Amino acid sequence: MRILFINHTFPGLFAPLAAAFGAESRHEVLFASSYGRQDLTIPGVRKIRLGSNEARARTAAAEMENMLTAGRQALHSFEKLKETGFVPDMVLSSASGGYALFWETAFPDSFRVSWTESVPVMPDSRSASEPAFVRHLVQCRQAMGSTLSVSLTAGEQGFLSKRLRHGVELPYAVDTNRFVGGRFDPQIQNDLNVTEVPELLVLAVTRTQSSSPELVQVLLHLCAVRPQCHVVLFCDSMATLNQMRTCCSELPDPLAGRLHVSGMLSLNRYRTLMTMASAVVFPPGSRIQDITLLEAMSCGAVLVLAKGCSAASFLQHGGNVFLLGEQSAPDFVHALEALLKERELVRSVRIRARQTIVEHFALEKMLPLYVHFLEEMYTIWKEQGAAALSKALAEARLPRLF
Repeated sequence: MRILFINHTFPGLFAPLAAAFGAESRHEVLFASSYGRQDLTIPGVRKIRLGSNEARARTAAAEMENMLTAGRQALHSFEKLKETGFVPDMVLSSASGGYALFWETAFPDSFRVSWTESVPVMPDSRSASEPAFVRHLVQCRQAMGSTLSVSLTAGEQGFLSKRLRHGVELPYAVDTNRFVGGRFDPQIQNDLNVTEVPELLVLAVTRTQSSSPELVQVLLHLCAVRPQCHVVLFCDSMATLNQMRTCCSELPDPLAGRLHVSGMLSLNRYRTLMTMASAVVFPPGSRIQDITLLEAMSCGAVLVLAKGCSAASFLQHGGNVFLLGEQSAPDFVHALEALLKERELVRSVRIRARQTIVEHFALEKMLPLYVHFLEEMYTIWKEQGAAALSKALAEARLPRLF
């Protein structure tokens, strides 16, 4: 089978699948991307480069223009690819970057698989001016133009699988050998190795929270009731990081000296931080991506989530995470402090968090299921048509969570 992967970076989320198909001599595998290390290779997988658009969009209109440009450039590259004689039997694409925006035109007779994260709700008018709104639109456009729409989930049903006859949900796969607890590289912040302080908390901060007075109140109350505690503010973007640096610089000493602002980390520093933190806290107003949650749990992190941060069905309060109700900042902090005093409970939650991922989301278990599922659905579609595929999806015995 001729297989084409499309993703904004090589190999990204397709690394395991591309490696699995590339290891089979009966497959010819190509990977189309715009970014990624040129020296990185996967046995059995050839790479082609798509045109890139370096502009960073800050509005929905700019993001739409970026997506359209990327889609047109990718279409041109795909037409050139077909001129060389390579017409894929199966195409798998993420929605990132918009490179598959016109893939029906490029590959009208191919088995097109949209491979994206599950989205629980349709974006509403409040986000209409944001680049994320356009990304949702492109994800929907790609799913509608696919032969098979796969949404990766941690147990919360998304809107695409509800509405598409060719839509299906599969559990995420987590590389539990890569995301594992331990002391790897130190995390140096303000000339201090924060992974060696008496008590360390990680507080996740998103762009929508960075200017929130409630977040500052959480910090103030937290540092007041935990005088030995250092807090790493783990920011989701450069804009958030810069805002939090400004915020922390305006706080009085010695409070400011116990707050450490961090952005993206290397894998080793991330794993060390997840392991050494007494808790990784998502305060009220947070919205955690499922894959972020799963990878942190795989590292054995003690997650403290405000209810509403995630609706994943496998989360169990006091079992593999802590779930706190939506409360005022002081109440949330006092509830957090009470949990941290339960040392044995915290220890058991850390152990069970890791066990949950190993038992239900481990890559070594999920990858063979992915490969078998895709090959089976392709064969049904190829031999019997789209109607038979829809029927097979409705009757398929897919992995279920809990």
